[in-house]
Amino acid sequence: MSARRALPAVVAVAVAAAALVVPGPWQRLANVDGDTRAPQYDVPLDDEALRRAGEIVSDDARYYVDVRSPDPLLRGNAKAATQLYLAPALPVLDERQAGWRVVVTGDRIELRQAP
Repeated sequence: MSARRALPAVVAVAVAAAALVVPGPWQRLANVDGDTRAPQYDVPLDDEALRRAGEIVSDDARYYVDVRSPDPLLRGNAKAATQLYLAPALPVLDERQAGWRVVVTGDRIELRQAP
């Protein structure tokens, strides 16, 4: 292998090693404990309810996430969690197109079939 081809690999290994040794944001990122069975949310969410919803909603369904809070962290965490557990079902922005509604009120999650 030529030196020119090996250089990117050597640089990548050196940067990764330095990120773990040098104090700073990379070290903090690398030292985060892994997720348990449930992801680490920024706000309290009922992970078991989301898992159950994922078992109920069919793969070809469409769903709407109705977060009844102005909190952007709750909205973002609920959106990401439903995408994780309800995949490959399709999230929609218009609730009239949805066969299911995931209603998030505080840390409570409710799954409702659309009329």
